[in-house]
Amino acid sequence: NTLVEKYGPLYLIEAILESGEQLYKEEQKGHGPDFSHYNWSRAQRVHLNNLSQLKTITKTIYFGLGGVQDAYDADIILHEYGHRVEEALLFDSLDNSGEPSAVSEAVADYLSASFFGNDCIGEWDSIAYSSLGCLRKLQNNKKYPIDLVYEVHEDSLILSGALWKIRKELTNNGINTELVKKFDSIVLHSLYFLRPQSNFMEAGRAIVQADKMLT
Repeated sequence: NTLVEKYGPLYLIEAILESGEQLYKEEQKGHGPDFSHYNWSRAQRVHLNNLSQLKTITKTIYFGLGGVQDAYDADIILHEYGHRVEEALLFDSLDNSGEPSAVSEAVADYLSASFFGNDCIGEWDSIAYSSLGCLRKLQNNKKYPIDLVYEVHEDSLILSGALWKIRKELTNNGINTELVKKFDSIVLHSLYFLRPQSNFMEAGRAIVQADKMLT
């Protein structure tokens, strides 16, 4: 259904844009980085290709055809848009290899999972190839550096798992929606303190810096 493929992603992107705009109105309160330069609105075109990815040069999101078409999966739509948010707030993109790329994947997964309140990423797409029911599951016990396997999506679970655990513990398993918004804001603001080569350790320090700045 080409209408679903075309308008499903746009509908969800509009929803997270509205949520993001409101988050900054509520949380920035005159301090912290100024994001007013970035027009959150409608910067993306949506096409289909073999793999889901953000092309930073053309500012285009491509949704893959593998498994179930990714343009049907809300988690993947918001994950890919999460990369665009990272690029906007970092004023650049994290390097596309090693730990910087894993940090990027972790934050994009976290933003998608937090928006839906569910740590299972890619439930719809993964029915075609996974018996686990998820492409990735944020709740895990991975630790840095002993659980590094040097594949960016697997390694991203170290950071996304830590973020999800903090979210659960701070917000009474997500029930306290005000605290969820506050922690999401901390995660987003932490991007301001990163550089394209940032690793897991720097990402952790950036979370602490953002927390001090906003609380």
